[in-house]
Amino acid sequence: MAVGHRFLGVLNFVAFLLSLSILVGGIGLSDCNNFVQHPVIAVAAILMAACLAATAAACFRAPRLFWLSFLSMLVLVLVLCGLVVFGFVLTGDDYSQWRQERLAGDKNWAKTLSCVRRSPECRILQEEDPQSLDDFNDLSITHIQSGCCLPPTECGFVFQSVTVWTNPTNTTLNNTDCSTWKNDPSILCYDCQSCKAETVASIKYDWKEAARNTTIFLVYLIVIFSFGCYTLHQSAHPGWKGYS
Repeated sequence: MAVGHRFLGVLNFVAFLLSLSILVGGIGLSDCNNFVQHPVIAVAAILMAACLAATAAACFRAPRLFWLSFLSMLVLVLVLCGLVVFGFVLTGDDYSQWRQERLAGDKNWAKTLSCVRRSPECRILQEEDPQSLDDFNDLSITHIQSGCCLPPTECGFVFQSVTVWTNPTNTTLNNTDCSTWKNDPSILCYDCQSCKAETVASIKYDWKEAARNTTIFLVYLIVIFSFGCYTLHQSAHPGWKGYS
């Protein structure tokens, strides 16, 4: 087996493993983030198939499968470029109002909130069951847990448990979230403005992480594609200097 084809097969198998990690990462994205989750999962699944086909083509020297897999990879490179640009643009400050309206606007918030309520964020926090304020402060709190599962810090509520906070002065500040908070686990701060803000912040973070990870994979994929073109050239011109 030619060294170039063998090495290309290894590169494609590594790409398959990386695309598998992207697929797992896409599945792990918040269900409330399906605007990004679904494209990531779809592209990762197609990438896995293309990388497996390219690996088989490189190992068994199948020219037609080789060309088919690399044409597919070219299309996927272009799609990934679009997703990366799209992801970074949407996480920019210029689109903050658009994100807010799409996720937390009057027309869309009910759907987003329903998804947040189904998520395990608050339940996970409750299962941590910190026994003191010091234990609570040691917890790693997510965006959604901070905005939807806990009262705002500025309210000055006193910690009793994760779901029970008392108002020592029995007064509320100008922040309406202070009066919206309820110790009822089914209510908590789901109707707070902070819940909207932190949900949008959480999804923005997911978008940005997905764009960064995809950028790294895209660079690797371009390297594989370039080496694949080189190997195809070698196969078509066996007398040319290089791998044989």
